Amino acid sequence: MSTRKLDFSEGSVGAWLVIALAVYVVRVMPWAMAEFWYDEVITLGDYVLDLGGRGLGHVFRNYPVANNHMLSSAVYWLWIRFIDFNITAEHLLRAPSMAFGALTIALVMCHWRTWLGNRLAILGGLLLAISPVFTAYAYQVRGYALTMALAAAAVSGAIEVIGGRRWTGQVIVAVAMLLLPIVIPSNVILAPVLALLIAAVLWRAGRPCTQCLLQSMPVLLAAVVGFSYYFTLWDKFLAVSREPGGWPSAWMVAGNLALALLAHAGFFAATLAGAVALRAGRRHARTPRPALDPALALALAPAPAPARGGRRPDAGAGSGRPPRLLVPPVAVVAALTLRCVAVVAAVLLAARSGQAPYPRVFLVLLPPLTLAALLSGRVFTAIRHWPLALAALLVVANGFVWERASEAVTDAQLRKNATPNNLVQQYYRGADELRHLASLMAQQQWMENAVVLTDEYDFPTFRLYWQLSGGQRGAVLAVNRIPDGFQAPRDTQRLWIVARNQAVAAGLYQRVAGGDAAAIKQNFNRPGGLVEVAAYRRRGLFLPYVPKPPAIRNNPPPRSKNLV
Repeated sequence: MSTRKLDFSEGSVGAWLVIALAVYVVRVMPWAMAEFWYDEVITLGDYVLDLGGRGLGHVFRNYPVANNHMLSSAVYWLWIRFIDFNITAEHLLRAPSMAFGALTIALVMCHWRTWLGNRLAILGGLLLAISPVFTAYAYQVRGYALTMALAAAAVSGAIEVIGGRRWTGQVIVAVAMLLLPIVIPSNVILAPVLALLIAAVLWRAGRPCTQCLLQSMPVLLAAVVGFSYYFTLWDKFLAVSREPGGWPSAWMVAGNLALALLAHAGFFAATLAGAVALRAGRRHARTPRPALDPALALALAPAPAPARGGRRPDAGAGSGRPPRLLVPPVAVVAALTLRCVAVVAAVLLAARSGQAPYPRVFLVLLPPLTLAALLSGRVFTAIRHWPLALAALLVVANGFVWERASEAVTDAQLRKNATPNNLVQQYYRGADELRHLASLMAQQQWMENAVVLTDEYDFPTFRLYWQLSGGQRGAVLAVNRIPDGFQAPRDTQRLWIVARNQAVAAGLYQRVAGGDAAAIKQNFNRPGGLVEVAAYRRRGLFLPYVPKPPAIRNNPPPRSKNLV
């Protein structure tokens, strides 16, 4: 019986796809098994679990805050009822987002290779699988993974239109752009990038202006139709858009986006910057342009006649060699990058003063920027001469180093009471302290007559796991939502405080009991101060001083199967 060995050569995209997906699963699984964080808990509680039994339709009509990524919430509403398990299996609940992430990787490696060639498509799949930006959002119970998958499909559709398969491409790009705003309204910013790409390429290729406009219109029309859904709940949408939020400075957002692109592109960052600079230099020098020199172009050259046996000798996907382009790849790289930058700049300039959009709003532009970064590898051909295994190792190493560095910086900032949350750092990533402390309190039978105080960031997560461990919902309070007239528990009741360190715990206790936070901190383990009963990783469990803190038992923690 004959056996076949896996072929890991440049031509075997299938084998490399298995490797890329394995890298992706290894990277995101520890985060997927961690506790749900603030926005995920809100998504689950307000839209997905539907404890009131209002049905799937309510997901699309419930828009109190911008957290409802409607189409993604609907997917999770169906998913949790299809598999019918309790929400303590975090990695299973997050499976749809992980599947969308895997689909994006497969799309890049199996479809984009038509324009990239096998080598760059393989490196692109590995880049996404290890990217500290892509993977950080490709597992959450939110709409970001679905956004990036649909954006990658829209890019594929636009390039199909440019390459000559216009009907197929228009259907793909129109469906993707129709759905993207229903996930997140701001996803419409991808539409002008793709519309300009299609129109400019066809115009430079000699098509009449009317035809160029007609070919680019489906992208814009689909985005407009998708966004128009919000007109059906316009009052709610306006109320949400007027709420304060975002970053205080547009420059801070721009800086984080630049850092995120460097972390994401990594291996191709130098070639991407070099391609943009090279294109700008050519224009400045007024060098003669080719006969077909579109500012935004990725049209494939007419395929040569099939060789004997029916194979096309220049088919990049089949031969492993990158396909010939009608225009220099440097034009494409510069065009995609600069137009994405122009859209970002326009959004930041239009933002209200002191309320710049969160950097994650621009995740929809990650796929076109990824395509630009990969194509820059065709501008500087040195990458093509390196062994594929070496290039793949460098791509994976880059993502690993960035993630380790960002994790170390995040730990240091958390010790200083900061809560970093941007495209490179997330304070909640991989956390399990609140889940552990809630289970510990149930195990030690500390829940009875207890009131637990947390900060505003820990509140949703701790309350969720407190309820799953059998605690009463109203027993957990956020420091920014203390009821009027609230007094610190006395006698048989206990006031527990969940905090990152002694200083934070003292500040929380001062808010409900009065006094001086500095004095409370100085009196730790003494009357007038607090006692740290338990500590786990980045969180501690504190009590007002008592002569003998509660003893810790060894019986296992009970965990309820359903949310109370």
